[in-house]
Amino acid sequence: MVKYILDEKGKVKEVIIPLDVWERVKDIYQKTPIKYMDKNKLKEFSGKISLPSDPANYQKRMRDEWE
Repeated sequence: MVKYILDEKGKVKEVIIPLDVWERVKDIYQKTPIKYMDKNKLKEFSGKISLPSDPANYQKRMRDEWE
């Protein structure tokens, strides 16, 4: 059973989980390599996505439809 610890405003501050769940999460975390991204690695993705229109204009059009 998962237990949540709340602050005085009712916001979740901590979670208590069963030990067997923690062990599984810990094993997965330790086995997963951490890949760090820097500017040079990001350049690999530069120009991969082309948009048919300006994203800000598209967002404005979509929001205008709500009104």
